[in-house]
Amino acid sequence: MPAAQKKLLIGLTGGLASGKTTVAKELKRLRYSVYEADTEAHRLLRMHPTVLRRVKRHFRTTDRAALAQQIFTSPSKRKLLERILHPHILRVLFQKAAASRKKVVFLDVPLLFEAGLQKRVDLSFSVWCRLQQQLAHARQRGLSRREALQRIRAQWPLQLKCKTSDFVLDNSKGLKHLKDQICQLHKTLALMTHTYRK
Repeated sequence: MPAAQKKLLIGLTGGLASGKTTVAKELKRLRYSVYEADTEAHRLLRMHPTVLRRVKRHFRTTDRAALAQQIFTSPSKRKLLERILHPHILRVLFQKAAASRKKVVFLDVPLLFEAGLQKRVDLSFSVWCRLQQQLAHARQRGLSRREALQRIRAQWPLQLKCKTSDFVLDNSKGLKHLKDQICQLHKTLALMTHTYRK
């Protein structure tokens, strides 16, 4: 019987509007399992009774836009919301990763390093672009420059994330350049998983 394959668990992160969502979509197109912390956070704020009660009690709202206004102007409120949401989010993400039949699983977590989750994955990838590009992308999402800078400053500096990561995807030179890097990454992962065994 062939040796069992060990699953390769990869943390994917980046800054606000750095291109992480684009990378995640491309990875899904390549048939990788990609599980997203933001998706789980949205689900919790819609459907989880205990989370909804706690958020409502502390923040007087469960509306995402209203919550964002509070947490990105108050570090203490941001930490409180993270304490409420993160244990539920992480439990679901790691359960899904364990259940996946794929050899390579990505966890898309904006606060990968801030939450210390790099210790629970095999590799970490960051998506990088220049600050002005982040601000331009954020403006396309409807955020003002002030709102975007508040959110960017609430996370680790993107340069520090990149320095701490095992791999960096450069999203400063256009979509084709980014996709070329993902294609090369796909080839590298195929070689890694061929010999990545228990």
